[in-house]
Amino acid sequence: MKATWEEVKTHIKSGLPQNTFSLWINPITFLGKEDNTVLLGCPNKFSRNWVEENFLGLIRDKFQKAGAGRVDLVFKVGPKTKTPPSDNNFPRPEQLMFHNMPHKRNN
Repeated sequence: MKATWEEVKTHIKSGLPQNTFSLWINPITFLGKEDNTVLLGCPNKFSRNWVEENFLGLIRDKFQKAGAGRVDLVFKVGPKTKTPPSDNNFPRPEQLMFHNMPHKRNN
């Protein structure tokens, strides 16, 4: 069913402006299927609400046209796909030295 979701996204992409697709549809992930219910993950509550209000019918229609039949769609705030960077991953910046300022040393 994950492959079907990717197919649905491809069909939706061809019918929406690129920025609309990139902002609202592309971030949605397939979370699973239970009986006749497809679980899709949105990055946050705002996105979930917007997609439900504006794209639910379109997504349902594209699932049906992709051969999945009539499915119930449930949008959840999905797990974060990226972990925030750790402070240890970044090198510490060196202090900039200005030529016209006296150099202060720590004793």
